[in-house]
Amino acid sequence: MALQATAALQKSEINVEELCLVAPAQATDDQPLYLSNYDQQVLFNLESVYFYPPSPHRSAENVVDVLRAALSKVLVPYHFMAGRLRMNAREKRVEVDCNRAGALFVAATTNVTLADLQDGPTLVGLLKDFILHSPASHQVSDAPLLTLQVTKFKCGGFVVGISRNHALVGGASGDDFLANLTAAARGQEFPVKPVADRRLLKARDLPNPSYEHFEYMKVDQVPQDSYFTTPNSLSQLKLNGNFGAHFGLWKTFNFPTEVLNSLKAQALADGLLSRCTTFEALATKVWQARTQALSMDADQTSNLVFVVDSRKVLTPSLPVGFTGNTLSLACARMPPRDLAEKPFSACVKEVQVAKARVTDDYVRSAIDWLELNHAVPAVNSGIYLSSWANFSFHKVDFGWGPPSHTLFIPGERGNNCVIFLPSKQGLDVCLALEPHQASAFQNCTGSILKWPPPPPRSRAESYATQQRAGTGNQARYYSTSSNIIGALRKNLKRWRI
Repeated sequence: MALQATAALQKSEINVEELCLVAPAQATDDQPLYLSNYDQQVLFNLESVYFYPPSPHRSAENVVDVLRAALSKVLVPYHFMAGRLRMNAREKRVEVDCNRAGALFVAATTNVTLADLQDGPTLVGLLKDFILHSPASHQVSDAPLLTLQVTKFKCGGFVVGISRNHALVGGASGDDFLANLTAAARGQEFPVKPVADRRLLKARDLPNPSYEHFEYMKVDQVPQDSYFTTPNSLSQLKLNGNFGAHFGLWKTFNFPTEVLNSLKAQALADGLLSRCTTFEALATKVWQARTQALSMDADQTSNLVFVVDSRKVLTPSLPVGFTGNTLSLACARMPPRDLAEKPFSACVKEVQVAKARVTDDYVRSAIDWLELNHAVPAVNSGIYLSSWANFSFHKVDFGWGPPSHTLFIPGERGNNCVIFLPSKQGLDVCLALEPHQASAFQNCTGSILKWPPPPPRSRAESYATQQRAGTGNQARYYSTSSNIIGALRKNLKRWRI
Protein backbone atom coordinates (compact mmCIF):
# COMPACT_ATOMS: atom_id res chain seq x y z
CA MET A 1 0.00 0.00 0.00
CA ALA A 2 1.33 3.45 -0.85
CA LEU A 3 1.78 5.39 2.38
CA GLN A 4 0.44 8.91 2.64
CA ALA A 5 0.94 11.90 4.94
CA THR A 6 -2.05 13.80 6.27
CA ALA A 7 -2.62 17.55 6.26
CA ALA A 8 -1.96 17.59 10.01
CA LEU A 9 1.43 16.03 9.42
CA GLN A 10 2.35 18.55 6.74
CA LYS A 11 1.76 21.36 9.26
CA SER A 12 3.70 19.66 12.03
CA GLU A 13 6.49 21.17 14.06
CA ILE A 14 9.39 19.29 15.55
CA ASN A 15 10.92 21.10 18.50
CA VAL A 16 14.27 20.14 19.98
CA GLU A 17 14.07 19.99 23.77
CA GLU A 18 17.56 18.67 24.48
CA LEU A 19 20.82 18.53 22.56
CA CYS A 20 23.96 17.12 24.16
CA LEU A 21 27.03 14.96 23.71
CA VAL A 22 26.87 11.71 25.68
CA ALA A 23 30.15 10.18 26.86
CA PRO A 24 30.74 6.60 28.07
CA ALA A 25 29.45 6.02 31.60
CA GLN A 26 32.93 5.13 32.88
CA ALA A 27 36.59 5.45 31.94
CA THR A 28 37.52 3.77 28.65
CA ASP A 29 40.59 2.99 26.56
CA ASP A 30 41.95 6.07 24.78
CA GLN A 31 44.20 4.26 22.30
CA PRO A 32 43.36 4.98 18.64
CA LEU A 33 41.33 2.29 16.88
CA TYR A 34 42.82 0.76 13.75
CA LEU A 35 40.35 0.51 10.87
CA SER A 36 40.76 -2.39 8.46
CA ASN A 37 40.90 -2.11 4.69
CA TYR A 38 37.24 -3.11 4.65
CA ASP A 39 36.37 -0.36 7.15
CA GLN A 40 38.22 2.25 5.07
CA GLN A 41 35.74 1.73 2.22
CA VAL A 42 32.64 2.63 4.23
CA LEU A 43 33.36 5.91 6.02
CA PHE A 44 29.77 7.04 5.56
CA ASN A 45 26.67 7.01 7.75
CA LEU A 46 23.94 4.40 7.89
CA GLU A 47 20.61 5.79 9.05
CA SER A 48 17.48 4.08 10.28
CA VAL A 49 14.22 5.22 11.87
CA TYR A 50 12.05 3.13 14.22
CA PHE A 51 8.39 3.94 14.99
CA TYR A 52 6.81 2.99 18.32
CA PRO A 53 3.06 3.48 18.86
CA PRO A 54 1.73 4.16 22.37
CA SER A 55 2.11 1.08 24.57
CA PRO A 56 -0.92 -0.02 26.62
CA HIS A 57 1.49 -1.38 29.24
CA ARG A 58 4.01 1.42 29.69
CA SER A 59 4.00 5.20 29.36
CA ALA A 60 6.74 6.77 27.24
CA GLU A 61 7.01 9.69 29.64
CA ASN A 62 10.58 8.74 30.64
CA VAL A 63 11.76 7.39 27.28
CA VAL A 64 14.28 10.23 26.87
CA ASP A 65 15.94 9.52 30.22
CA VAL A 66 15.96 5.77 29.54
CA LEU A 67 17.59 6.06 26.12
CA ARG A 68 20.12 8.69 27.20
CA ALA A 69 21.26 6.44 30.07
CA ALA A 70 21.31 3.37 27.80
CA LEU A 71 23.44 5.23 25.27
CA SER A 72 25.99 6.21 27.93
CA LYS A 73 26.11 2.63 29.21
CA VAL A 74 26.55 1.00 25.78
CA LEU A 75 29.34 3.46 24.93
CA VAL A 76 31.55 1.76 27.52
CA PRO A 77 32.15 -1.41 25.45
CA TYR A 78 31.64 0.61 22.25
CA HIS A 79 33.93 3.45 23.39
CA PHE A 80 35.18 4.04 19.84
CA MET A 81 31.69 5.19 18.83
CA ALA A 82 32.18 8.17 21.16
CA GLY A 83 35.38 9.09 19.30
CA ARG A 84 36.16 10.97 16.09
CA LEU A 85 37.70 10.10 12.74
CA ARG A 86 41.19 11.35 11.99
CA MET A 87 43.92 10.75 9.43
CA ASN A 88 47.03 8.91 10.56
CA ALA A 89 49.58 10.71 8.40
CA ARG A 90 52.33 8.16 8.99
CA GLU A 91 50.17 5.16 8.10
CA LYS A 92 48.23 7.10 5.43
CA ARG A 93 44.93 5.69 6.60
CA VAL A 94 41.92 6.79 8.62
CA GLU A 95 41.64 5.73 12.26
CA VAL A 96 39.37 6.52 15.21
CA ASP A 97 40.61 8.91 17.86
CA CYS A 98 39.06 7.37 20.99
CA ASN A 99 38.86 10.71 22.78
CA ARG A 100 35.47 10.28 24.53
CA ALA A 101 34.16 13.35 22.68
CA GLY A 102 30.72 11.77 22.81
CA ALA A 103 27.78 10.61 20.74
CA LEU A 104 25.14 13.17 19.81
CA PHE A 105 21.86 12.75 21.69
CA VAL A 106 18.75 14.68 20.67
CA ALA A 107 15.36 14.79 22.38
CA ALA A 108 12.52 16.36 20.41
CA THR A 109 8.73 16.64 20.45
CA THR A 110 6.13 17.06 17.74
CA ASN A 111 2.55 18.31 17.81
CA VAL A 112 1.05 15.46 15.76
CA THR A 113 0.17 11.85 16.53
CA LEU A 114 1.52 8.69 14.97
CA ALA A 115 -1.99 8.10 13.65
CA ASP A 116 -1.43 11.13 11.42
CA LEU A 117 1.11 8.99 9.58
CA GLN A 118 -1.74 6.65 8.60
CA ASP A 119 -0.06 3.35 7.62
CA GLY A 120 3.49 4.62 7.96
CA PRO A 121 5.98 7.35 7.06
CA THR A 122 6.70 8.37 3.50
CA LEU A 123 7.04 12.12 3.57
CA VAL A 124 10.75 12.59 2.93
CA GLY A 125 10.66 16.09 4.40
CA LEU A 126 9.58 14.66 7.76
CA LEU A 127 12.09 11.83 7.71
CA LYS A 128 14.85 14.43 7.60
CA ASP A 129 13.61 15.70 10.94
CA PHE A 130 13.95 12.39 12.77
CA ILE A 131 17.77 12.53 12.69
CA LEU A 132 19.55 15.82 13.35
CA HIS A 133 22.31 16.43 10.83
CA SER A 134 25.28 18.71 11.11
CA PRO A 135 25.81 21.50 8.57
CA ALA A 136 27.79 20.50 5.48
CA SER A 137 30.54 22.94 6.42
CA HIS A 138 31.62 20.92 9.47
CA GLN A 139 34.99 19.26 9.60
CA VAL A 140 34.72 15.47 9.57
CA SER A 141 37.20 15.27 12.44
CA ASP A 142 34.73 17.22 14.62
CA ALA A 143 31.62 15.23 13.78
CA PRO A 144 29.99 12.68 16.11
CA LEU A 145 30.14 9.15 14.73
CA LEU A 146 26.86 8.16 16.36
CA THR A 147 23.62 10.12 16.68
CA LEU A 148 20.52 8.98 18.54
CA GLN A 149 17.37 11.09 18.42
CA VAL A 150 14.13 10.46 20.30
CA THR A 151 11.06 12.30 19.00
CA LYS A 152 7.96 12.08 21.20
CA PHE A 153 4.53 12.36 19.59
CA LYS A 154 1.43 13.94 21.09
CA CYS A 155 -0.30 10.55 21.24
CA GLY A 156 2.31 9.05 23.58
CA GLY A 157 4.21 7.22 20.85
CA PHE A 158 7.74 8.02 19.81
CA VAL A 159 10.28 7.63 17.03
CA VAL A 160 13.95 6.72 17.42
CA GLY A 161 16.35 7.82 14.68
CA ILE A 162 19.88 6.41 14.64
CA SER A 163 22.78 7.48 12.46
CA ARG A 164 26.06 5.59 12.79
CA ASN A 165 29.24 5.58 10.79
CA HIS A 166 29.43 2.33 8.83
CA ALA A 167 33.19 2.02 9.46
CA LEU A 168 32.58 1.52 13.18
CA VAL A 169 30.14 -1.37 13.01
CA GLY A 170 29.20 -3.40 9.97
CA GLY A 171 25.98 -5.21 9.15
CA ALA A 172 26.01 -8.14 11.58
CA SER A 173 27.95 -6.14 14.18
CA GLY A 174 25.43 -3.32 13.78
CA ASP A 175 22.77 -5.85 14.70
CA ASP A 176 24.83 -6.73 17.79
CA PHE A 177 25.14 -3.04 18.70
CA LEU A 178 21.36 -2.55 18.55
CA ALA A 179 20.85 -5.70 20.64
CA ASN A 180 23.20 -4.33 23.31
CA LEU A 181 21.72 -0.82 23.19
CA THR A 182 18.16 -2.09 23.61
CA ALA A 183 19.23 -4.50 26.37
CA ALA A 184 20.73 -1.55 28.26
CA ALA A 185 17.46 0.36 27.83
CA ARG A 186 15.53 -2.62 29.25
CA GLY A 187 17.91 -2.91 32.22
CA GLN A 188 19.38 -6.22 31.06
CA GLU A 189 22.92 -7.49 30.57
CA PHE A 190 24.55 -7.11 27.16
CA PRO A 191 23.78 -10.23 25.08
CA VAL A 192 26.95 -9.80 22.97
CA LYS A 193 30.45 -8.89 24.14
CA PRO A 194 31.89 -6.63 21.42
CA VAL A 195 35.43 -7.23 20.13
CA ALA A 196 36.83 -3.95 18.82
CA ASP A 197 40.24 -5.09 17.52
CA ARG A 198 40.22 -4.83 13.71
CA ARG A 199 43.82 -6.03 13.32
CA LEU A 200 42.37 -9.50 12.93
CA LEU A 201 41.72 -8.38 9.34
CA LYS A 202 45.06 -6.64 8.87
CA ALA A 203 47.07 -7.26 5.71
CA ARG A 204 50.13 -9.47 5.94
CA ASP A 205 53.47 -7.78 6.64
CA LEU A 206 54.46 -8.54 3.06
CA PRO A 207 51.18 -8.24 1.12
CA ASN A 208 50.92 -11.02 -1.42
CA PRO A 209 47.64 -11.06 -3.38
CA SER A 210 47.31 -14.35 -5.23
CA TYR A 211 44.11 -13.70 -7.22
CA GLU A 212 42.76 -11.13 -9.62
CA HIS A 213 40.13 -9.07 -7.86
CA PHE A 214 37.60 -7.87 -10.40
CA GLU A 215 35.28 -6.94 -7.55
CA TYR A 216 37.34 -3.79 -6.90
CA MET A 217 38.39 -0.77 -8.92
CA LYS A 218 41.52 1.22 -8.14
CA VAL A 219 41.39 4.70 -6.70
CA ASP A 220 42.16 6.40 -10.03
CA GLN A 221 39.07 4.70 -11.51
CA VAL A 222 36.67 5.68 -8.72
CA PRO A 223 33.98 8.11 -9.96
CA GLN A 224 33.44 11.29 -7.97
CA ASP A 225 29.92 10.25 -7.00
CA SER A 226 31.03 6.88 -5.61
CA TYR A 227 29.12 5.73 -2.55
CA PHE A 228 32.27 4.12 -1.18
CA THR A 229 35.35 5.77 0.27
CA THR A 230 39.13 5.55 0.29
CA PRO A 231 41.49 6.94 2.95
CA ASN A 232 41.96 10.12 0.93
CA SER A 233 38.18 10.67 1.00
CA LEU A 234 38.17 11.93 4.59
CA SER A 235 38.11 15.62 3.69
CA GLN A 236 35.35 15.03 1.11
CA LEU A 237 32.84 13.19 3.28
CA LYS A 238 29.41 14.76 3.69
CA LEU A 239 27.90 15.01 7.14
CA ASN A 240 24.46 16.45 6.46
CA GLY A 241 22.57 13.23 5.95
CA ASN A 242 21.64 10.90 3.14
CA PHE A 243 19.03 13.01 1.37
CA GLY A 244 20.86 13.70 -1.88
CA ALA A 245 19.80 13.86 -5.50
CA HIS A 246 19.34 10.09 -5.78
CA PHE A 247 17.07 9.72 -2.75
CA GLY A 248 13.88 10.35 -4.71
CA LEU A 249 14.84 7.57 -7.13
CA TRP A 250 14.91 4.85 -4.48
CA LYS A 251 12.14 2.31 -4.77
CA THR A 252 11.21 -0.69 -2.66
CA PHE A 253 9.88 -3.76 -4.46
CA ASN A 254 8.34 -6.64 -2.57
CA PHE A 255 8.99 -10.20 -3.72
CA PRO A 256 6.30 -12.36 -2.09
CA THR A 257 7.19 -15.84 -0.90
CA GLU A 258 5.45 -17.47 -3.86
CA VAL A 259 7.55 -15.40 -6.30
CA LEU A 260 10.75 -16.38 -4.47
CA ASN A 261 9.76 -20.06 -4.58
CA SER A 262 8.97 -19.74 -8.28
CA LEU A 263 12.42 -18.26 -8.97
CA LYS A 264 14.14 -21.16 -7.19
CA ALA A 265 12.01 -23.67 -9.09
CA GLN A 266 12.89 -21.95 -12.36
CA ALA A 267 16.60 -22.20 -11.54
CA LEU A 268 16.33 -25.95 -10.91
CA ALA A 269 13.92 -26.81 -13.71
CA ASP A 270 16.40 -27.81 -16.45
CA GLY A 271 18.64 -29.92 -14.20
CA LEU A 272 21.79 -27.80 -14.62
CA LEU A 273 21.82 -27.03 -10.89
CA SER A 274 21.33 -29.45 -8.01
CA ARG A 275 20.57 -26.71 -5.48
CA CYS A 276 19.67 -23.03 -5.35
CA THR A 277 19.22 -20.71 -2.39
CA THR A 278 16.71 -17.89 -2.18
CA PHE A 279 19.56 -15.37 -2.21
CA GLU A 280 21.13 -16.84 -5.36
CA ALA A 281 17.84 -16.90 -7.26
CA LEU A 282 16.75 -13.41 -6.20
CA ALA A 283 20.19 -11.87 -6.73
CA THR A 284 20.28 -13.26 -10.26
CA LYS A 285 16.79 -12.02 -11.12
CA VAL A 286 17.52 -8.54 -9.74
CA TRP A 287 20.80 -8.45 -11.69
CA GLN A 288 19.00 -9.41 -14.90
CA ALA A 289 16.11 -7.02 -14.36
CA ARG A 290 18.17 -3.98 -13.42
CA THR A 291 20.56 -4.54 -16.32
CA GLN A 292 17.58 -4.73 -18.66
CA ALA A 293 15.87 -1.71 -17.09
CA LEU A 294 18.99 0.42 -17.58
CA SER A 295 19.31 -0.67 -21.24
CA MET A 296 23.01 -1.43 -20.88
CA ASP A 297 25.00 -2.05 -24.05
CA ALA A 298 24.53 -5.71 -24.96
CA ASP A 299 28.25 -6.46 -25.30
CA GLN A 300 29.74 -4.60 -22.35
CA THR A 301 30.39 -6.39 -19.05
CA SER A 302 27.81 -6.18 -16.27
CA ASN A 303 29.10 -6.83 -12.75
CA LEU A 304 27.14 -8.23 -9.85
CA VAL A 305 29.28 -7.45 -6.81
CA PHE A 306 27.81 -8.92 -3.64
CA VAL A 307 28.78 -9.30 -0.01
CA VAL A 308 29.93 -12.62 1.43
CA ASP A 309 30.33 -12.69 5.21
CA SER A 310 34.03 -13.31 5.96
CA ARG A 311 33.16 -14.81 9.32
CA LYS A 312 31.87 -17.91 7.57
CA VAL A 313 35.00 -18.58 5.51
CA LEU A 314 38.02 -17.36 7.49
CA THR A 315 40.25 -19.84 9.31
CA PRO A 316 40.52 -19.34 12.20
CA SER A 317 37.10 -17.72 12.29
CA LEU A 318 36.54 -14.24 13.65
CA PRO A 319 35.35 -14.13 17.28
CA VAL A 320 31.70 -13.71 18.19
CA GLY A 321 31.06 -10.00 18.72
CA PHE A 322 33.65 -8.81 16.19
CA THR A 323 32.65 -5.21 15.50
CA GLY A 324 34.46 -4.54 12.24
CA ASN A 325 33.18 -4.83 8.71
CA THR A 326 33.50 -8.30 7.20
CA LEU A 327 32.28 -7.45 3.73
CA SER A 328 34.34 -9.74 1.54
CA LEU A 329 33.09 -9.39 -2.00
CA ALA A 330 32.24 -11.84 -4.74
CA CYS A 331 31.87 -10.76 -8.35
CA ALA A 332 29.83 -12.41 -11.10
CA ARG A 333 30.42 -10.95 -14.57
CA MET A 334 28.38 -11.40 -17.74
CA PRO A 335 27.59 -9.38 -20.86
CA PRO A 336 24.00 -8.04 -20.77
CA ARG A 337 23.31 -10.06 -23.93
CA ASP A 338 24.10 -13.31 -22.10
CA LEU A 339 22.12 -12.23 -19.05
CA ALA A 340 19.08 -11.75 -21.27
CA GLU A 341 19.46 -14.78 -23.56
CA LYS A 342 21.03 -17.58 -21.51
CA PRO A 343 18.85 -19.88 -19.37
CA PHE A 344 18.11 -18.57 -15.90
CA SER A 345 19.94 -21.56 -14.41
CA ALA A 346 23.14 -20.62 -16.26
CA CYS A 347 23.00 -17.10 -14.84
CA VAL A 348 22.40 -18.43 -11.33
CA LYS A 349 25.41 -20.71 -11.77
CA GLU A 350 27.62 -17.67 -12.42
CA VAL A 351 26.49 -16.29 -9.05
CA GLN A 352 27.18 -19.62 -7.34
CA VAL A 353 30.66 -19.87 -8.87
CA ALA A 354 31.50 -16.33 -7.75
CA LYS A 355 30.25 -17.08 -4.25
CA ALA A 356 32.25 -20.33 -4.01
CA ARG A 357 35.41 -18.46 -5.02
CA VAL A 358 35.41 -16.58 -1.69
CA THR A 359 37.53 -18.82 0.52
CA ASP A 360 39.94 -18.05 3.36
CA ASP A 361 42.80 -17.76 0.87
CA TYR A 362 40.75 -15.49 -1.39
CA VAL A 363 39.81 -13.17 1.50
CA ARG A 364 43.44 -12.88 2.63
CA SER A 365 44.42 -12.13 -0.96
CA ALA A 366 41.75 -9.40 -1.19
CA ILE A 367 42.92 -7.76 2.05
CA ASP A 368 46.50 -7.73 0.73
CA TRP A 369 45.35 -6.39 -2.65
CA LEU A 370 43.51 -3.55 -0.91
CA GLU A 371 46.65 -2.77 1.09
CA LEU A 372 48.58 -2.27 -2.14
CA ASN A 373 45.75 -0.63 -4.08
CA HIS A 374 43.39 1.77 -2.35
CA ALA A 375 40.15 0.75 -4.00
CA VAL A 376 36.38 0.46 -3.71
CA PRO A 377 33.82 -2.07 -5.00
CA ALA A 378 33.57 -2.06 -8.80
CA VAL A 379 30.02 -0.80 -9.19
CA ASN A 380 30.62 1.52 -12.14
CA SER A 381 29.29 -1.09 -14.59
CA GLY A 382 26.84 -3.04 -12.49
CA ILE A 383 25.43 -3.24 -8.99
CA TYR A 384 26.61 -3.70 -5.42
CA LEU A 385 24.29 -6.02 -3.52
CA SER A 386 24.09 -6.40 0.25
CA SER A 387 21.53 -8.61 1.95
CA TRP A 388 20.15 -7.45 5.30
CA ALA A 389 17.39 -10.03 5.17
CA ASN A 390 18.54 -11.87 8.31
CA PHE A 391 19.05 -8.82 10.51
CA SER A 392 16.75 -8.15 13.46
CA PHE A 393 15.60 -4.61 12.71
CA HIS A 394 12.00 -5.51 13.46
CA LYS A 395 12.99 -6.62 16.99
CA VAL A 396 14.57 -3.36 18.18
CA ASP A 397 12.78 -3.18 21.54
CA PHE A 398 13.79 -0.42 23.98
CA GLY A 399 11.24 -1.63 26.52
CA TRP A 400 8.05 -0.51 24.81
CA GLY A 401 7.76 -3.46 22.44
CA PRO A 402 9.03 -3.85 18.86
CA PRO A 403 8.59 -1.04 16.30
CA SER A 404 5.48 -0.89 14.16
CA HIS A 405 7.57 0.33 11.21
CA THR A 406 11.26 0.50 10.43
CA LEU A 407 12.63 2.67 7.68
CA PHE A 408 16.14 2.72 6.26
CA ILE A 409 17.45 5.85 4.64
CA PRO A 410 19.56 4.92 1.60
CA GLY A 411 22.84 6.64 0.96
CA GLU A 412 23.03 9.90 -0.91
CA ARG A 413 25.21 8.49 -3.67
CA GLY A 414 24.20 4.85 -3.56
CA ASN A 415 22.49 4.74 -6.94
CA ASN A 416 24.31 1.51 -7.87
CA CYS A 417 23.50 -0.23 -4.59
CA VAL A 418 20.81 -2.84 -3.98
CA ILE A 419 19.67 -3.88 -0.51
CA PHE A 420 17.63 -6.95 0.45
CA LEU A 421 15.43 -6.33 3.50
CA PRO A 422 13.21 -8.57 5.62
CA SER A 423 9.47 -8.29 5.03
CA LYS A 424 6.30 -9.77 6.45
CA GLN A 425 5.69 -11.19 2.99
CA GLY A 426 8.84 -12.59 1.38
CA LEU A 427 11.67 -10.09 0.91
CA ASP A 428 11.93 -6.42 -0.03
CA VAL A 429 14.45 -5.15 -2.57
CA CYS A 430 15.50 -1.51 -2.34
CA LEU A 431 17.29 0.19 -5.25
CA ALA A 432 17.42 3.45 -7.21
CA LEU A 433 15.56 3.61 -10.53
CA GLU A 434 14.01 6.28 -12.72
CA PRO A 435 10.20 5.92 -13.05
CA HIS A 436 10.35 4.30 -16.51
CA GLN A 437 13.12 1.97 -15.32
CA ALA A 438 11.04 1.00 -12.29
CA SER A 439 8.20 -0.11 -14.58
CA ALA A 440 10.58 -2.23 -16.66
CA PHE A 441 12.09 -3.75 -13.51
CA GLN A 442 8.67 -4.60 -12.12
CA ASN A 443 7.51 -6.18 -15.37
CA CYS A 444 10.66 -8.31 -15.57
CA THR A 445 10.50 -9.60 -11.99
CA GLY A 446 6.82 -9.91 -11.12
CA SER A 447 7.49 -7.91 -7.96
CA ILE A 448 5.19 -5.41 -6.27
CA LEU A 449 6.18 -1.74 -6.04
CA LYS A 450 5.88 -1.10 -2.32
CA TRP A 451 7.35 2.30 -1.67
CA PRO A 452 7.82 5.12 -4.22
CA PRO A 453 8.90 8.13 -2.12
CA PRO A 454 8.30 11.59 -3.60
CA PRO A 455 11.37 13.46 -4.90
CA PRO A 456 12.79 15.54 -2.04
CA ARG A 457 13.29 19.27 -2.18
CA SER A 458 15.93 21.16 -0.30
CA ARG A 459 14.88 22.58 3.05
CA ALA A 460 15.59 26.11 1.84
CA GLU A 461 13.40 25.61 -1.23
CA SER A 462 10.61 24.03 0.84
CA TYR A 463 10.72 26.85 3.37
CA ALA A 464 10.76 29.54 0.68
CA THR A 465 7.76 27.94 -1.03
CA GLN A 466 5.82 27.80 2.22
CA GLN A 467 6.68 31.42 3.03
CA ARG A 468 5.37 32.55 -0.36
CA ALA A 469 2.18 30.62 0.37
CA GLY A 470 1.96 32.13 3.84
CA THR A 471 2.10 28.73 5.57
CA GLY A 472 5.77 28.41 6.42
CA ASN A 473 7.03 27.35 9.81
CA GLN A 474 10.77 27.58 10.13
CA ALA A 475 10.83 25.67 13.42
CA ARG A 476 10.15 22.45 11.56
CA TYR A 477 13.34 22.68 9.53
CA TYR A 478 15.42 22.69 12.63
CA SER A 479 18.81 21.82 11.17
CA THR A 480 18.92 25.29 9.61
CA SER A 481 16.74 27.26 12.04
CA SER A 482 18.35 29.94 14.18
CA ASN A 483 17.35 28.38 17.51
CA ILE A 484 19.11 25.11 16.65
CA ILE A 485 22.19 26.87 15.33
CA GLY A 486 22.30 28.72 18.64
CA ALA A 487 21.89 25.49 20.57
CA LEU A 488 24.68 23.85 18.58
CA ARG A 489 26.96 26.79 19.31
CA LYS A 490 26.16 26.56 23.01
CA ASN A 491 26.26 22.80 23.50
CA LEU A 492 28.63 21.58 20.80
CA LYS A 493 31.54 23.99 20.93
CA ARG A 494 33.74 21.52 19.05
CA TRP A 495 31.60 22.00 15.95
CA ARG A 496 32.55 24.92 13.73
CA ILE A 497 29.28 26.63 12.85
